[in-house]
Amino acid sequence: MLQVLQISGTDADGDDLSYTMLTETAGDAASYFYVDSRTGSVILRRQLPADYSRDFEFQVRVSDGGQPERSYITRITGECGESR
Repeated sequence: MLQVLQISGTDADGDDLSYTMLTETAGDAASYFYVDSRTGSVILRRQLPADYSRDFEFQVRVSDGGQPERSYITRITGECGESR
């Protein structure tokens, strides 16, 4: 597994943050990438096929776990393929 991106956030209260890929928005990307809930690392779950040349997009929710919980959703987009 290979880290391909790092998502980071800050919390004014110093609460620990958690990171969640919103799989309902991820489509095909969810089978290739996952987000470490503690660190925000976006990890390549398995090797992309040699002919994989698609754009991908998914959303990640960053939550602080406080009361009340506060969260932010960010969109991750990218391109894969040899010609890019």
